[in-house]
Amino acid sequence: MPECSPEIEEILQRHRERQRDWRGKAQRSFPELQAETTAAVNVLDWLTFLYQKIEESYATPPPDDRFLQRAVWHVDECSRIPTETTLSECDPSTSADIGFWARLATNPKMRADLGRWCEFGLLEAHEEWVRYWLTKAEWEEVLNSYRAQRLERYRQKARKRKTQ
Repeated sequence: MPECSPEIEEILQRHRERQRDWRGKAQRSFPELQAETTAAVNVLDWLTFLYQKIEESYATPPPDDRFLQRAVWHVDECSRIPTETTLSECDPSTSADIGFWARLATNPKMRADLGRWCEFGLLEAHEEWVRYWLTKAEWEEVLNSYRAQRLERYRQKARKRKTQ
């Protein structure tokens, strides 16, 4: 097998470090999914499984908001990447994270519901990734739905205070 260049070796080493890191974070974030975290071959396999669990949550309404919130916060934590886009910072883990965020908004049910379980700061932080496969109208749908759901939550809290 040919020897790798120092640049490629550095990329592979960073990837190996992130691989170890994602599994530990996943096991801490989802203690109920220990077997699945252990069985995942790599971070792409894990994030694909996590996305499928989110889809399953929508198959039997109402979706489990607590699980959905933990999932997006977990992926956000694993997505912390430098703002530089040099070759040495691009690795398979980053690609898997970007793919997860991009897929979230392609499901119309999830897109319409993001405001219930995804903090705006997360949405804003990953806007470029979330918008990747969306049209401008679909992105506006995400924002409008988010605003409407947050406004309704605010109104519910205000009504509750008035009755107390």
